[in-house]
Amino acid sequence: VVDSLNLAGRGISTPPDLKRFIHLKRLMLADNSLTTLEGLRCCPQLQELNVASNQIKNFVGLSSLKELRRLDAGCNQISDTGVELARMANLQSLSLEDNYIDSLDAFAALTGLL
Repeated sequence: VVDSLNLAGRGISTPPDLKRFIHLKRLMLADNSLTTLEGLRCCPQLQELNVASNQIKNFVGLSSLKELRRLDAGCNQISDTGVELARMANLQSLSLEDNYIDSLDAFAALTGLL
């Protein structure tokens, strides 16, 4: 059973097809050219996601990842955290440095952050 996958620095521009990896707990997609996170819904057990240094603009596609505990989305183009971020109740660690976030409203619901 594959529970960790490192696809960092591979020049990926769209999320890979991960339907075969339903037991995935750790996914590294940093240093690619991703613009969206849609397509990760098929990994319901995902606990750690690193998408730093991409071209992501929002968190659409992540709200179904209920087990997510660590998210590194630094160095992207995120300006809207939206309701997706607020729904990540189990999130304990969040890195968003070097983005374009102009409102902290969504962070109020993240009571589990360390």
